Amino acid sequence: MKLIIDTMTKNYAEEILNWQYEAPYEVYSLSYSEEGLEEFLNGYTAVLDGDCLIGYYCTGKSAQVPPHNYERGYLDVGLGMKPELTGNGFGKLFLAFILAQFGTIPLRLTVAIFNKRAVRLYEDFGFKEKSTFKRGDQTFMVMVRKERSHPDSVIVNTRGQNNDVLIVNNRFIYRFPKSETGVTALKKETEILKKILPYVTLKTPRPISNSRFMAYERIAGEPLLVLPDGVEQVAKQLGGFLWELHQIPVSIFEDQRPEVALEMKNLYEQFQEHLYPLMRADAKIEVSENFERYLSDPKHFDFEPCLIHGDFGKGNILSNGKSVTGIIDFGSSRLGDPAYDFAGLYSSYGEKFLERLSAYYPGLEAVRERMDFYRSTFALQEALLGVLHSDEEALKAGMADYV
Repeated sequence: MKLIIDTMTKNYAEEILNWQYEAPYEVYSLSYSEEGLEEFLNGYTAVLDGDCLIGYYCTGKSAQVPPHNYERGYLDVGLGMKPELTGNGFGKLFLAFILAQFGTIPLRLTVAIFNKRAVRLYEDFGFKEKSTFKRGDQTFMVMVRKERSHPDSVIVNTRGQNNDVLIVNNRFIYRFPKSETGVTALKKETEILKKILPYVTLKTPRPISNSRFMAYERIAGEPLLVLPDGVEQVAKQLGGFLWELHQIPVSIFEDQRPEVALEMKNLYEQFQEHLYPLMRADAKIEVSENFERYLSDPKHFDFEPCLIHGDFGKGNILSNGKSVTGIIDFGSSRLGDPAYDFAGLYSSYGEKFLERLSAYYPGLEAVRERMDFYRSTFALQEALLGVLHSDEEALKAGMADYV
C-alpha cells in the first residue's frame, strides 16, 4: 500500500460527493451540487492508495465550521475518508500521512462531539480540546496541536519477505502484504489472533484489519535475544503460554488435520531441488539420512494436532529485560505438531532452558525426538526462503554450515 496526494479533479470530487456513510455518521454524507463541486475543486487535495481514491483533506477556511469565530495562530485541517475504510483502524495511517504533510506547524481540527471515534484518534496524535460550540442541533469540539519540535514518527520497513511494515509514533504497527497470497495469509492470522484471545494470558496483538492490511497497538518490550537473570520466570511464562495455546479446542479453527508427513516430504524435495546443488557432498548425505530416518518411522506422526505458533523463537518473544511482555507474529500459526514450537525455543535458548519448561508443560519429554528433527531443518529453511525470495543474506546465513 502506497499513499500519495494528488490534485483534486472533477472525477475525484464527483465520487466524493456521492459517498454515503452509515448511521450515526450519516451527517457526513454529501449530495452532488455545482456549489459542492466548485468547493472541492478549490482548496481540497485528494489522497490515493496507488491509483485508487481513498480520501481527501483541506486547509484554511474550508476546514472551519461557520459561524464559529476561530482565533489566529493555527492552520485548520479537515479530512474525509472513503466510507468503506472507516471504523477499521485505517484512520491512524490515513491521519499520520496527512499530518506528515504539515511538519511542525501548529494545527487545528474541528470535529462533531458525538464522533468519539474521531476524537480518540485525534487525541492519539497529540490534539487536545480547545473549546466547544453549537451549530443548530450539533455540538462541535475544536482541537489543537501546538508546534512540535519534530513531526510525527512514521518508520517504514520494506525489507520483509512478506509484508511492508509501518510503525506510527512508536505506538501503532501496520503490516501491508506484498502479494495476494500475503493478503490471504494475513486474513487467516487476524482470525487466529482474535480466536486465541480468551485462552492465553500473555499479551498478543489485537488486530484491526480491513482485509488488505493488519493494524495493532504495539506491545511494549524488545525481542528476547538473551535470557535474563530471572530465567525461571521466563520459563514459567513461556511454558505456560505454550500449554494454553496447545490446549485451545481445535474445533474453533477451520484448518483440516495437518498432513505433517506430506509437508516434510515436500520440504525435503525443495531442499534437494534448490539447496543440494550448493551443498557439500557429506552435508547432502547427512541431511538425506536425517529426512529418510524421520519419514520412515510412523511414530513421528502419531500425535494429537493442536494450534501452534509456528515461529516461536527469540525474535517473536518480547521482554522488558526481566520477564516476557508479549508474543508477536502469528503468521505461521496453524494446526500442527506441538514439538515444532519447542524446536523454536530450543534453537533460540538451548537445551538447559528447555529442561526448565518441563515443570510448566506436562509431557514435554514425549516430543523430544520430533523436536530435534524440526530444529535440524531450521537453517536450511532460512536458506530456502533466501532462494525463493532472492534474499542473499538469508541464503548465506542458512547455508553457512553446509557449504
